Amino acid sequence: MNLVFYTKDHCPLCENGFEEVQQVAEEHQLVIEKIDIYSDDSLLEKFQLMIPVVYYGEYELGYGQLDANKLDAQLKRIQKEIQVL
Repeated sequence: MNLVFYTKDHCPLCENGFEEVQQVAEEHQLVIEKIDIYSDDSLLEKFQLMIPVVYYGEYELGYGQLDANKLDAQLKRIQKEIQVL
């Protein structure tokens, strides 16, 4: 699985958040797929007040003001949970 980063143009919070996500992606050797929420009306409706939003598969890692340490902890928790299933 890789990371999906929901974003939009001209969003300083998204730019800062992407830097945090990049740190986590590099540490875990994951690829980041960036998706502009304006590319799909359903994404715009779902995420317009939350962006940036980061997913790992179907699991939300975080949104809004992102922090690499919190994202890393969440990712590790989810990965451990997936292994149990």
